[in-house]
Amino acid sequence: MPQVESVISRAAARSFASNPKFAAVFIRLFFHDCFINGCDASILLDSTPTGEPVEKISPANDKTIKEKRSSSRGFPYYRIQGGRRAGLTSRASDVIENLPFPTMTVDTMIELYARKGFTIEDMAVLAGAHSIGNVHCKMFDYRLYLNLTDTKVPPVEPWFAANLKTKCLPPRLGTTEERDDAIVKFDPATPFTLDSFFYITLLRGRGLLESDQVLVSDPQTRRIVREMAFYPGAWIRKFVQAMIKMGTLDMLTGDEGKIRRNCRVFN
Repeated sequence: MPQVESVISRAAARSFASNPKFAAVFIRLFFHDCFINGCDASILLDSTPTGEPVEKISPANDKTIKEKRSSSRGFPYYRIQGGRRAGLTSRASDVIENLPFPTMTVDTMIELYARKGFTIEDMAVLAGAHSIGNVHCKMFDYRLYLNLTDTKVPPVEPWFAANLKTKCLPPRLGTTEERDDAIVKFDPATPFTLDSFFYITLLRGRGLLESDQVLVSDPQTRRIVREMAFYPGAWIRKFVQAMIKMGTLDMLTGDEGKIRRNCRVFN
């Protein structure tokens, strides 16, 4: 299909125009697919012939799929390598050990990203995707209410923390459903613009996820955060390079995998 690129581009543009949240969800979906067993669309499968629980039902992926059904403005266009084929497996059990979590230390994240062939700088640069989209309060609310004098958890800047407490109940209060539904924007200043302002929020102590905020306190990543904050053009260039690199993780080509007629099911 020679016009496939333009067809996909028009469909994506319509989706972004109808719901600006779609851009952040799409980036997260891309990351969650590629980091498990390569970019093979295995996260989209509803089921497999083996009957094993599929990737999309893992707790780490559940919100990604749901939000996709529920913005990247001014960012430079770049081409994504085509020719890849879809995977033949999708296992929920593969997800946990392959994705970063909000409480991870820098050392643990470096080890995880290194297994995928990424450098420390790649890791810190890709974190900038958190400049758009929402985050569930339950992913960070413990940082607002813990006695931080007795823990190594990085504190949230006091004024910002007070504001967040008006939106995020203490973990011991509220129903599970209320905690699941409570969300805030990663970057309230430019929530629909993919930019390097995210790194300024980290320098101000306003990062929401612990795994983001520790990038400032750890000497292995502090310099990178400062560079990305003060040189936005450098971040854009490096982010594009890292996204292209991620898009080639364990690509299936030639006779490997399949070309699905429906993205959600095996042929």
